[in-house]
Amino acid sequence: MLRRPILVVCALVVGLALAACCRDLSLSLGRVRDFLSGVLEISLTAEGSLFVSSSFSGDFRGFANIPLFDEGGIAADLSGATWQAAVLEFDVDLDGFAEETRLLLPQGVQASGSRLIFVAWRGDSYTVDKGVCYLGWPESGRVKLAASRCGKSSGVMYCSMPANDETLARCEFCPATGACGACDMTGDFDDCLPAEKISGSLDIDIDIDADIDFDLDHDRDSEAERHAGEP
Repeated sequence: MLRRPILVVCALVVGLALAACCRDLSLSLGRVRDFLSGVLEISLTAEGSLFVSSSFSGDFRGFANIPLFDEGGIAADLSGATWQAAVLEFDVDLDGFAEETRLLLPQGVQASGSRLIFVAWRGDSYTVDKGVCYLGWPESGRVKLAASRCGKSSGVMYCSMPANDETLARCEFCPATGACGACDMTGDFDDCLPAEKISGSLDIDIDIDADIDFDLDHDRDSEAERHAGEP
């Protein structure tokens, strides 16, 4: 008699399961090697003619939308730098789709062992890292990367690898408070970032209460009609 409400609840359960499945799609932390390699590649191939003079103030936190970025991790002395900027469509994370990368090229800085370019971009659904902001740069024979939930002050992931050996890539997570800790390079990417709060609905447009109430009333009326003529 109450089969339809049961079907509605079953549909909701299936919908919730599918939503959970979609959220469980994850990126391996090992993929960060590709990100670092992409940063190195863009630093070696970006043409000087792309760059124009910029009034960049030195605020890397704002530039990359990583509020807790530790600018002390940049070893080069940038105090007297003049800046040039460029925007380039480039597959920096090697996912087969070009990202909009924003580049900063400092002039007049102390040698860093390689061409020093800062590369900022945002993750996307193709790489399953939508909502993550990145800042990468090559320096002193290494490639460095900072990543965080865009605009969030919950912590930053820092990664680094030798420019000539991506197998030695390492990452650590530094929370807003407390000590930094090494990340498991065989684990999931999200495990090296602060947990992402899920807000809003699951886009399952079912009004459970109204639908069940309607069906209960409907089934009660049908039952009453069937028994109306009985003695």
